Amino acid sequence: MPGDGRGSSPAGEQQPPATCGFEAFFRRYDSSLRRYLYARGARGDVLEDAAQEAMLQALQYWKCLQDHPRPAAWLFTVGQAALPRRTE
Repeated sequence: MPGDGRGSSPAGEQQPPATCGFEAFFRRYDSSLRRYLYARGARGDVLEDAAQEAMLQALQYWKCLQDHPRPAAWLFTVGQAALPRRTE
C-alpha cells in the first residue's frame, strides 16, 4: 500500500528496507574497515585477507551482531585480530 512505510515497489512487490540486513552492513562498513586496516599497516593481500575474514565472521555472527551496541567497533577489532603479528 503506498505511503505505508513498507517499501513497496511500483509493481506492488514487497522490498526490504535498504537499511536492513547484512548487505546494508557490508556496504556501510566495508570501505571504512579497509581504511582502518590500511592505517594499521596492512597492504595488498594482507589487507584483503583481513577485511574478508572480518566480514566473513560478521556474516557468521550476524544474528548476534545486528543487535550489538557498537557493530563497527566489533568489526574493526576482528579485522585487526586477523592481521598477522609483526615480528620486530
